[in-house]
Amino acid sequence: MRNYILLSILFFLLVSCNNTNSDKDRQEIDSLKTEIKLLKAKIKADSVLNSKDNEYLYGVPPAPPYREIKLTLETQILEGCTRTPKTIIGYIISVYKTENEPNNFILQDEYGVQEQFDLDGGMSEAQKSWLPHLLIPGNKVKIIVQRCGSGGIPILMYIESIKR
Repeated sequence: MRNYILLSILFFLLVSCNNTNSDKDRQEIDSLKTEIKLLKAKIKADSVLNSKDNEYLYGVPPAPPYREIKLTLETQILEGCTRTPKTIIGYIISVYKTENEPNNFILQDEYGVQEQFDLDGGMSEAQKSWLPHLLIPGNKVKIIVQRCGSGGIPILMYIESIKR
């Protein structure tokens, strides 16, 4: 708000200047024009940086066709593990497969932080059958994980596709 007031004051000063040809007046007008341009750029940058709609999408593959899929992989907290208090929303960057089954994937959250998630080998065949439809590079997902051991190894509990 303060920037808009300064911008309007500078604009008023520019308009109120007489049309004289003195060098001093011309320099003052040029200085005011430069200040107006800088304030406009600052206002635009502030609005972009403070917007919650802007997610960090650098390096994220294009979105695949959306399919609503929700998959619960684990319902109980394993021994030596704790459930993370927040759900993680992010984008699948890449998926690594062994023997045509997804083994692990890299997820980039909305702030640009990437993390690797290993898939537990104790999944049922029905659960495994849904993974290729969820783990598509570029897909936006919401996941719930539990962190295990002293290294905080993430174990996937729930994954859901989200429309981009």
